[in-house]
Amino acid sequence: IRGTRYARYPRKERWIDTIRALRDELRTLKSDGKITKETYRRYYRFIKSGSIRSRSQLLSHLKSAGLVGE
Repeated sequence: IRGTRYARYPRKERWIDTIRALRDELRTLKSDGKITKETYRRYYRFIKSGSIRSRSQLLSHLKSAGLVGE
């Protein structure tokens, strides 16, 4: 393998892929009526800050806060 791991898959690209997936999940939850727009905005900021790293972490965070069922 030639090139460092960040040359092959840059940090910025990884960030973009992650942030898009998380925002998509949040948008879906809002459109399905599972979360309110206030919750959407709050978690949108959490995602932007890098506090939440994956879809599973987002869902578990929402469940533990009692903001989404299932």
